[in-house]
Amino acid sequence: MKVAQPRWSHASAVFGTVAWLALLLVPARGEVGIGTIERLFLLAPLVLVPLAFAMVWPGGAATPSRMERIVIAVQPFAAVLAAGSFLFPQGKLAAALAAPWTILCLVVGVCGLVRIVCGPRQIAALCFHAAFLMLPIGGIGFVQSRFGATPLDFHEPWVLLVAVHFHYAAFVAPIIVGALGNHLEERVLARAAFGCAATGVIIGSPLMASGFMFHLPWLRAVAAFILTLSLAIQAILTLLILPAIRPRFAQGLLALSAASVLVAMAYAILFTLGDCRDEVWVSIPQMARTHGILNAFGFSLCGLLGWNLAAQEQRHAQRFAAQRRPQTLLSRWE
Repeated sequence: MKVAQPRWSHASAVFGTVAWLALLLVPARGEVGIGTIERLFLLAPLVLVPLAFAMVWPGGAATPSRMERIVIAVQPFAAVLAAGSFLFPQGKLAAALAAPWTILCLVVGVCGLVRIVCGPRQIAALCFHAAFLMLPIGGIGFVQSRFGATPLDFHEPWVLLVAVHFHYAAFVAPIIVGALGNHLEERVLARAAFGCAATGVIIGSPLMASGFMFHLPWLRAVAAFILTLSLAIQAILTLLILPAIRPRFAQGLLALSAASVLVAMAYAILFTLGDCRDEVWVSIPQMARTHGILNAFGFSLCGLLGWNLAAQEQRHAQRFAAQRRPQTLLSRWE
């Protein structure tokens, strides 16, 4: 199965945006209502995941494997079915519509394992590999939510929030951090800071999952602080290299992404501190309207769009430079 990558993923993101906007017409309440948390989740499979795929496989030498090409081709159809699952009450039918997206996430996880064994080992590439490994947890949480399951005695909205976290903090965030690494210059201090950010964003979500699995608030707090610090370093590094980013529109998007994640993670810290004290400092609906929206549209959407534009501009500049390179006898022979 052949697809023109990244054009297919970009087209999928555009189509997904139209579908997501259409879902705004669905009532927010009722047995089949689509509320804020549901809409924030659906932004990921419909729009953010294809944009992330375009970052991992930007074209040229970054050629996806056969399994990865199947994932890219099937993604928009599985995403539409995932959106359709919210048009039915929790149960077998909703879970059946959610299942293709869960299966796709599991296959992405297999691709991540293969990439770890056979793929590049640079720290930026490891961010991409880790993102792939974490996405299956989000897919499983999603199908459990649509079925109405209560794993480990967690109820809604916590089950769906697992899916949200592992699509955003565990998948999109490492992709954005990896994209930053691909644009950093070989400066020792910048690379050291980037290494800390990449390590933190890779281990933060597994620690968070362990904290929920074993009901350890202190471990959830440690994970939240690691993720916050890592994303803060990422935001600072992004702002420092902005003058070198082209086009200007990408600069604006990345600046907004960096600013958004700093504010969004401040809310996450407040929520976590309240959780440690068994108090409600910021309620879940408030988190959805603040942290969730900032993270989804500011950090994730603007970040992925900005890095996609920057990568495209970088490829154009490299092709132009290659065309303008003086032709020698050796280069003609090559």
